[in-house]
Amino acid sequence: MQEYWIVDHYAALGGMRYIGHPKQSALSIYTMDPETGEFGMPQQFRGDNKIESAVAPELAVTAKALWKED
Repeated sequence: MQEYWIVDHYAALGGMRYIGHPKQSALSIYTMDPETGEFGMPQQFRGDNKIESAVAPELAVTAKALWKED
């Protein structure tokens, strides 16, 4: 299984469709469907959401741990 991550933090440059309104830092993880070879809709993680990765299932970190949030 393959996946890729998009981390939109500093200025929250992503569109509101992807990172919410008001804009807030977000991690989006896209996972490839092994049958079609295509990436589907992302899982999104913000704040205290625990990140869930198929590639790194042992990962135990929250989204806000990736960046400093005041």
